[in-house]
Amino acid sequence: MVSFILARVGLITPKLLRKIRAYAVFTIAVLSALMTPQDPVTMIMAMVPLVILYEISIFVAWIGRRRYDPDDDEEEEEEDSLEPAAD
Repeated sequence: MVSFILARVGLITPKLLRKIRAYAVFTIAVLSALMTPQDPVTMIMAMVPLVILYEISIFVAWIGRRRYDPDDDEEEEEEDSLEPAAD
């Protein structure tokens, strides 16, 4: 719900969430380690649902952004195609 609203407003984009995915997973791992006892299995059990929720939020932001600006994907593809080819 929060991701959907923030995507509709334009504060986040699915592209941004995908770009910072590694930092988000690292932060989730650190928070899971701090929240749970010193047991790696418990840490992973706390970490996996949070990572799944992060991935779902990327999808929800994509839906919110798509409904907000359907031409956004086409513009991103055009921007990518305008980049000079590396020889």
